[in-house]
Amino acid sequence: LSQFCRGSLNFCLPRPQLRRKLFAAMDSKEAQSQIAQMISFIASEAQDRASEIQKKGEEEFSIEVHRLITEQKEKVRQTYEKKVKQIETQYAIAKSM
Repeated sequence: LSQFCRGSLNFCLPRPQLRRKLFAAMDSKEAQSQIAQMISFIASEAQDRASEIQKKGEEEFSIEVHRLITEQKEKVRQTYEKKVKQIETQYAIAKSM
């Protein structure tokens, strides 16, 4: 390889055509590394977001189940109270005759 030096810092580089190929290869490797990092970051963010969505869904499900149970318990209580009143009324009518 023929090299040439520039300036007083003795900064030596290969010929321009070879230098472009080396930089292109380094850029390609660097680009691949950056792409891999971006993919990893995006996958991590997606996993975090999926976990948040899952957790929120489970919380909403739990709240809805609790609401439905409470609603059904109230219906059962109301039905029971109606039947008790109905039986008390029938008993009062039977007693008065």
